[in-house]
Amino acid sequence: MNNKQHLRRIGFVLAGVSGRLVAAQAANPIADPICTVLAGILNALRAIGPALVALMLIYGGVRYIYSADDPGGRKQAKSLLINAIIGGIILVVVYSMWLLLFNVASLCQGI
Repeated sequence: MNNKQHLRRIGFVLAGVSGRLVAAQAANPIADPICTVLAGILNALRAIGPALVALMLIYGGVRYIYSADDPGGRKQAKSLLINAIIGGIILVVVYSMWLLLFNVASLCQGI
């Protein structure tokens, strides 16, 4: 098989895949705006979420270090660190659920 035949086969495969994606989106016009909104929310969470978790971890760590004499301040800082870790875990779970439900289950194709 020469290069031209190989490129033709790749082109046919790519055209078939893109045709299926367009047909799947056209078949369900109600799901398209919902998927777009959900994808926008997920992209915002992916961009802002990790930065907020990192800032809260740094802030909680600094508060923990500087409140060496105050047991109440250490307790608040420890609570802040725990809540930041829980927030990070929630972000990972939400992103994993998005990948599982919408991409693997093909509920929102092409997004």
